[in-house]
Amino acid sequence: MNNKGVVNVHHGTTGYYDRYMNPGASRTGEGVPRPLLLMHCLRFADSAEQAKDIAISIPNPGGRQGGMWADTNGNALVIENRDNPKVIRRPGDNGERDFLYATNNLFSDQLKGAYKPPPGQEVHFFPHVGYLGTEGSIGSIGRNFGLWNLFHNYHGKVDLDFGKMIWRFQGPPLPYDTIDEAVEDRERSQGRLWNAHVSQTGNSMVGILQPDDGNEGVIHVSHGNAVRGNDSPTYRGGVVVRLNPTYTFFELKLDSSPDRVTSAAKKRARYDMWNAYQELSKLGYSDVEYAPLNEILNKVVVNWQKGLFFEEEAREVTGDQSIISWGKAVRCFTRTQAFARQVYQSLVPPPKRPEDLDLRQWHGNWGDWATRGEN
Repeated sequence: MNNKGVVNVHHGTTGYYDRYMNPGASRTGEGVPRPLLLMHCLRFADSAEQAKDIAISIPNPGGRQGGMWADTNGNALVIENRDNPKVIRRPGDNGERDFLYATNNLFSDQLKGAYKPPPGQEVHFFPHVGYLGTEGSIGSIGRNFGLWNLFHNYHGKVDLDFGKMIWRFQGPPLPYDTIDEAVEDRERSQGRLWNAHVSQTGNSMVGILQPDDGNEGVIHVSHGNAVRGNDSPTYRGGVVVRLNPTYTFFELKLDSSPDRVTSAAKKRARYDMWNAYQELSKLGYSDVEYAPLNEILNKVVVNWQKGLFFEEEAREVTGDQSIISWGKAVRCFTRTQAFARQVYQSLVPPPKRPEDLDLRQWHGNWGDWATRGEN
């Protein structure tokens, strides 16, 4: 995101149509790689509309880069396809009330020909979840339905705590006894029973972004995910295992200089360290939770001290070495946050379902409330 209130949310299925209709397109032509394209848009765009226009104007092989954009003025859009045909999806196109979401499948009618039908079946369009076919859509159906139900049925209740809850919200276990049964169902029904939530460790990084038209933008980041035990074979039939995840969010406030970014990360780390210590102090040496959590708290203190060292070093050196030291300090302070929150949340569990936020009961992804229009 930038300091004009513009944020790139997701790749937004841009180019999926070309990927399936013209699979060789991405290997031909000249263009701008995705990271540079996105950074260029964020550097110069003052709104989601401007970001869309800039993204589409930049040459890109296969037309696969464009993305989902939003801004602090309430504008949001998904570039589902850059050209031939150009398709821009917006809130309300599929019955949404002032919200928008995208996972990895197509929604728009103009693009329905991209998917191959399941064996002996037809390609189906499901309201609020898009097209179900054999190419790239299977992992998106349950996630889209879950997002629809969360944003539609809890409309007006979505805030930062709600956003974090979404990434802790586990789906039901897979309804199979063996992997052979799962593979057979994938081929037969395209995984309609898998019912995946967005909260799964197949995500390489989860970020909840709070953009700002100024220097107050904040991103809340979780390595891999904020929940464990919620894997489903939606990514090429495999299960992803993370090494030593904390399943927590750390906070990174963006600002106009490295020292300001570091100072904000340090301040948040100090609060998190205090909270973790206070909760752990309520336990005695004989409590079974004490020893493992105290070991994690040691990591908190080590990273805090390393952060202080690199912060001091950054002020004493110049040039590239100063930037490198500021970067090390920020990483140490965000690690401090992540480990401290792991201790704290082990003793004070965070919300994992809407009910934990004192909201009404969740009825399930496939319940009849999906289109019932409840407030």
